[in-house]
Amino acid sequence: MKKLIGIIVVLVVIGAVGIFLLSLFAGKIIQTGVLKFGPEIAQVDIELERAHISFLSGAGGLEGFKVHNPEGFSGDHAFYAEHLALDIDPMSILGDKIVIEEILIIGPHIQFEQRGSENNLKKILENVQSLAGESTEEQTEASQGKKLEIKRFILQEAKVGVGVGTKPVSITIPTIELTGLGSGEEGITASEVIKVLLTEITRQVTVAISQNPDVILKGGSDFLKQAGDSGNSAIKALGGLFGGKKDEEEKEDN
Repeated sequence: MKKLIGIIVVLVVIGAVGIFLLSLFAGKIIQTGVLKFGPEIAQVDIELERAHISFLSGAGGLEGFKVHNPEGFSGDHAFYAEHLALDIDPMSILGDKIVIEEILIIGPHIQFEQRGSENNLKKILENVQSLAGESTEEQTEASQGKKLEIKRFILQEAKVGVGVGTKPVSITIPTIELTGLGSGEEGITASEVIKVLLTEITRQVTVAISQNPDVILKGGSDFLKQAGDSGNSAIKALGGLFGGKKDEEEKEDN
C-alpha cells in the first residue's frame, strides 16, 4: 500500500513538473516570437519583459510590452502596455496555427507624433505594408511565420498623447473590439494582424483628434490638414480589410 501511494505521489510530482515546464516553454515560445518577428515586421525596436501562459487553462499575458518609435520621431515609444491579458488554446502553440481566444489590453499609452506630413503610427503601418507587399520570393520568415487566429481583440481606455503645438494633448479613444481575425483554415500572419490593428488605431485616433477642441486650439487644425491623407487612407484600408464599411467610413470622412 505504501509503495502504491509512493508511486502515485511520484506520478503527481512528475505531472506537476511537466505542466510547469510546458507552461514555461509556451511563454518562451511567445516571447521569442514577439521579440524576433515583431521588429522585423514593424521595423522598429520592440521590448517585452515577460510572457507567461498556463498550459492547463491557456490564460496568461505579456508584461511590459513597448513598441518604439521609428527614426525621426522623438518620443520614447509609439505604444506601451504594462499588461496584455491573453487567453490561448495552449495545445495550438505546438501546431501550425496559434488560436488566441482573446487579447485584452486595458489602459495602454499611445503616442501620436506628427512630423510634417508624416506621423509615427502611419510610418510603422507603412513599414508593415511594405513587408507584406513584397513578392513571394522576397518575403522574409517574419512575413510568413506561424499563422494566427484571434477570435476577439479588445483595447480599452487607451490614452493617446497627441504631439501638436507646444504641449502634447492627452485624449482617450473609444474601445476597439475586433473579432474573427484569421478565422479561416489558413489563419492570418502576424504582419496582417499588426496591419489590421494599426489601421483601426490610426482611424480612431484621427477621429478623436477631429472631435477634440483642445487639439484644435493648440494647433490641431494644421495637424488635421497634415494628417488628413493618413486618416482617410486608414479608414479606406480598414474597409478593404473587413469589407462592407465604405458607407460608414465616407460619413466619417465628411
